[in-house]
Amino acid sequence: MKHSHPLPIRMETENRASGFMLQLLSRLLEGIASLASIVIALFSFTRPQLPTQTVGRAALLCLLININCLDHLDAQTRTPPDRMAFQSYLTDINGDPMGAAAPVNKTLKFIIYEAEQGPDSKWAEQQVVTVNNGHFSVILGEGTRLNDSSDQQLPFAEVFAGTGASDRFIELTVVNESGGSDQVLLPRLRLLPSPYAFMASKVASLDLTDTDVLEGQLGGGNIADSAINSAKILNETIQSADIKDGAITSSDIASNTIASANIKDESVTSADITNSTIVSADIKDSTIVSADIANSTIVSADIADSTIVSGDIKDGSLEGRDIKSKSITGANIGGYAYVSGTASRLRIIRGYVSATGVKQRGELFTSTRESTGEYRITFNSSAFTGYPIVTVSAYGGSDLQDNVVNFASLSVDGMTVYITDSSPDKNVAREDCAFMFIAIGTTN
Repeated sequence: MKHSHPLPIRMETENRASGFMLQLLSRLLEGIASLASIVIALFSFTRPQLPTQTVGRAALLCLLININCLDHLDAQTRTPPDRMAFQSYLTDINGDPMGAAAPVNKTLKFIIYEAEQGPDSKWAEQQVVTVNNGHFSVILGEGTRLNDSSDQQLPFAEVFAGTGASDRFIELTVVNESGGSDQVLLPRLRLLPSPYAFMASKVASLDLTDTDVLEGQLGGGNIADSAINSAKILNETIQSADIKDGAITSSDIASNTIASANIKDESVTSADITNSTIVSADIKDSTIVSADIANSTIVSADIADSTIVSGDIKDGSLEGRDIKSKSITGANIGGYAYVSGTASRLRIIRGYVSATGVKQRGELFTSTRESTGEYRITFNSSAFTGYPIVTVSAYGGSDLQDNVVNFASLSVDGMTVYITDSSPDKNVAREDCAFMFIAIGTTN
């Protein structure tokens, strides 16, 4: 497999191992668990030699990578440090270890990819490492961070998370500090766990997500009593299906928080309403119809005074027993004129006229004094359709018993009223006197 550096480089395969042990204090396990190093398979690649003027061949052998995400982690610590241990072995062109005579410094780039090939990197960093007799060891995460392919700097917690976390590859690049091209070492090394690291797969299975909870993987036995409060519940995420029937009582509902939109149509019955708890303000205007009112349930105490008008009373529905005795006055009869509801439609006009001919009471007529003891009563146009029946009598005066009242010229338009004093000393003379009359006739 070839790489892009102008110098020919060959990665030689060699079986070497180097590791270290990490101890974790664990209150839950009550013991000490050892974590073995992660052994990375040896890899190699070759490139044809370049012209002789080019520097000769170099051999670089990466033998072992040790990953330690829990460096001296206390058992109570929930979040591991964002670090990873890495060890390698470098040789020169002759296969001799670099830095054999004295330690040398090399600038290396470490890039973690999610595939053996491709540009999608998950993590990148550059460090200056010291190579001593071919060996170097470094803690990744303590160097200069570089952006990954998504222009981010992800932490290890995200690099080794997700469904594809088992496929992670690390690539080494030797930086040419002389100004030439950097050397990319291929192929990339796959990061593999040590045997004891498989125990972590059990822990990974407990990494619950929102989807896990929705699919029923989180049971009530996994949650401590009273551990969930309103602050841990996302607004508007609880639906009726999440609430046990009958679990909500009135004490769970704040006053004045239920609106009509919260109540299902036709779901409230009389059994749900406490006696005397509904007032008029609770009822929308014009929403109650007669079908909503049980027969004989409304009494006079339920009706505000002066609130019933003629439009509220069905024609022909009132009977004599519905009218209180002596409760109808002249003011209840339009203009002192009564019109019956029968087919003949009778009209009654009554009036009071003073001795001077001035109308005192009554409607649908006018009055004038023509001369002494003579008065003209004129009915309004269309008051009667035929001759009315009339009765007239004197009203007031000291010698009322001597006065005789007559009328003449009766028609649908009116009549003339005459008042005569019949006492012997008056010799049957006309006399002014107040009078009253009643006229009953048909009308349209």
